[in-house]
Amino acid sequence: MSTQNLVYWLALHAAFGGTAAAGELLRSKLNIEPLLEGDPALFEKTGEISSELAERLRQAQRLLSQGASIAGVCRNMGWAVLTPFSRCYPKAFLSLKDPPLALFAAGDPEWLLQEQTAAVVGTRRPEKSAVIAAYRLARAFSENGIVTVSGGALGVDSAAHEGALSGPGATVAVLGNGLGHNYLPEKVFMRRRIQARGALITELMPFAAPTASTFPRRNRLIAALGQTLTVAQSGEKGGSMISAAYAKSYGRARFAFSDAVCPSAGCEKLIAEGAAPVSDAADVLAFYGKAKVSVPLSDDGAELPPILDPKACSPEQFAVLSGANLEEALPLYNMLLARPEEARVRPNPAPKPAQPAKLPLEAVALKQKIADAQGLTGDTRAVFLALEETPLGLDDLAALASLTPPQAMTAVTMLELADLAETLPGDRVKLRIKN
Repeated sequence: MSTQNLVYWLALHAAFGGTAAAGELLRSKLNIEPLLEGDPALFEKTGEISSELAERLRQAQRLLSQGASIAGVCRNMGWAVLTPFSRCYPKAFLSLKDPPLALFAAGDPEWLLQEQTAAVVGTRRPEKSAVIAAYRLARAFSENGIVTVSGGALGVDSAAHEGALSGPGATVAVLGNGLGHNYLPEKVFMRRRIQARGALITELMPFAAPTASTFPRRNRLIAALGQTLTVAQSGEKGGSMISAAYAKSYGRARFAFSDAVCPSAGCEKLIAEGAAPVSDAADVLAFYGKAKVSVPLSDDGAELPPILDPKACSPEQFAVLSGANLEEALPLYNMLLARPEEARVRPNPAPKPAQPAKLPLEAVALKQKIADAQGLTGDTRAVFLALEETPLGLDDLAALASLTPPQAMTAVTMLELADLAETLPGDRVKLRIKN
């Protein structure tokens, strides 16, 4: 791809983000260059694009200089930028309703072409039994040529990545922050080893910090990238359950650790809903047509793998396991040993969104009338009645409508088609009632 075309796609990504409008743009099969070099209004007049696409394209035109700057940063840092027309762009993302128009990758993006992939997710504060089981499961994937996909976070994610790296295979971490933001500094060596035998990918701009909303958005990509998704341990709510909801909506095979491995309310709920219980890695390997070799996951009294328990290592062992020299590993080793057992590094919480101004009672009544007139029912009606004139984030909207984010996204799409909702950059949605 030429430098100019890459700049175009980065500007489009900045304007569209991973939204339904991005999916509409890709499905339109339009030639992007004329759209950005000309006047989008001309294409709008001929009916080739919607008014929303025209507005976002005008925004992308204003962001071309930003796109050029981002391309330069990525080139200098050695990061790959994948667009929907790049060879290594995951095909699974092309079928998403809200695909990213650009992916940033550190490491070898060729791993994204691997035919057999398995997502493993779970709580950031797992029990020891869940950590050991996730590690063993991912190692079994690695030994059978299956790429483990997870989120690069503490807890189950780290156990899955390390398990994959302990075998001969590879792992992919889908991040909820930009590649240039050092989220979870204690995992810096793990990320470096993933780059050496796998890839770090994200849809977020190079130095974007994680927020409460970036992780749920990241989870849709984890669910899409894995042919299966296994939940190791989770409460009834949280990121792992969001990932599982996405996986279900994408038609992925879902698995959850059985009570014999690690009891958890989230896994019990998923199994009750039809997810396959897992007590042995063979339960998941069978999906990939692998020979049934038993790898029990239940707690047998084993200790944590040393890479996941620095207190069980000498400084020299920690450095070797981390793939670092002693001089650079020692500060982190000392920090981990001094850290209280219960301490966890979390992203700075996102600023709480301003409470939307409540619609006057007559406007609320108007929404009811419109919902009745349009024949809105079910999830679509719930989302419409929850919308306000002030934009709401998708997670907030889903909570107000008592739905999961995937359900809310589907409803928003239906409302956009009916011209009753408008999606803004940053995955914010607002009411759209014409006077």
